[in-house]
Amino acid sequence: YLYRKTRQLEALNHDLEQRVEERTAEVQANALRLRESEERFKVILQNTSAVIYLIDARGNGLQVNRGFEQVFGVTDDEARGQSIYALLPPAPRAVWRARHQRVMSERVSIEFEEEIVSLGGVRTYTSIKTPLFDAAGKPSGIVSISTDITERKLAENERAELLRREHDARLTAA
Repeated sequence: YLYRKTRQLEALNHDLEQRVEERTAEVQANALRLRESEERFKVILQNTSAVIYLIDARGNGLQVNRGFEQVFGVTDDEARGQSIYALLPPAPRAVWRARHQRVMSERVSIEFEEEIVSLGGVRTYTSIKTPLFDAAGKPSGIVSISTDITERKLAENERAELLRREHDARLTAA
C-alpha cells in the first residue's frame, strides 16, 4: 500500500513539475514578446518627427519623446513624475489643462490646433489627444501626438492673402 501511494505521489509530483516547466516557459516567452513590443514602441516613439507625451490622470509625465525634448528643452527623465503643466510655457497651461480634462471626461480622442512658444519660436501644431485606459476601463491618462503644421499654415495664409489681393485688384479694375 505504501509503495503504491509513494508511486502515485511521485507521478503527481512529476506531472506538477512538468506543468511548472511548461508554465515557466510560457511566462518567459510572454516576457520576451513584451520586451520586443516595448522596444518597437520605443523605436517608433523616439524616431518620429511628432511631439509626443504621455501623462497620467493627474497630469504628471509618464514619458516624452525626442520631439518633446527638442521643442520644450525637457528630457524624458526630467518629465517623468513631474506636472506637465509646470514644464510648459505659462501661456498654454490653462488651455492644455482644460483640453486634457475634456479628453478624460469625454473618453474620446480630440484633435486641436495649438500654437506653441518653444525653443525654436512660435510654431503651429495639430494635436491629437487620446485617453489611456486602465485594465478596468477607467481613463488613466492621455497620450498627445502633435505634428508641426507651421509651414502649411504660412502657405495657407499667403495663398489667402494673394487671393484677397487678386479680388481687390479685380474690383478696382472694374
